[in-house]
Amino acid sequence: MVTQSLCKSGLVLVLVWFGFSYQAQASGAIVSAGIAYAPQLSSDGHSYDIATPFSLRGGYWFTIQKEKLDTYFEYQQYQIVDGAALLSISRLHRELSIWARYRIVEKWHATPFVGLGVGASSDKVKTRFNGETAVDSQNPEIMFGGTGGVAIEVFKGIEMSLEGRITTASTFQPNPLLQLGVYV
Repeated sequence: MVTQSLCKSGLVLVLVWFGFSYQAQASGAIVSAGIAYAPQLSSDGHSYDIATPFSLRGGYWFTIQKEKLDTYFEYQQYQIVDGAALLSISRLHRELSIWARYRIVEKWHATPFVGLGVGASSDKVKTRFNGETAVDSQNPEIMFGGTGGVAIEVFKGIEMSLEGRITTASTFQPNPLLQLGVYV
């Protein structure tokens, strides 16, 4: 019974982890959207909530001595709501970052890549108790990250990337934060 439940949970996590996204490239421009899976420490401090960050990207790819590099800005956001009618806590997390990726082998239809990023993140927490609402906003803080994955050419000029990411900032729970997502 426990094994079957773990298998079902694992399958759901893998499907959510990979998500859906599309990346269109034309004349060096990158326009991308995607969704990821990111476990977050819940407000009770003992369990995890599943966040599904949505991302929008824009940037440019270029070639230097036959090596393809790309750099892009990314805006990412997700919201986690915990609680019931009498007491609820809502956390809106936002990130704005710049990433640079290096494509390791450009000869295949599935191209592995690695990258680094830096940016800012902030949280806005709303606590509602018995009809009263309090809002706390965090000042933006610096975050750093690394990424790796594989980009698969779906059609000429359109690719899908499966990407794993690790980011860190002083207030992340857990720290570092792991994500796995799909972007097109």
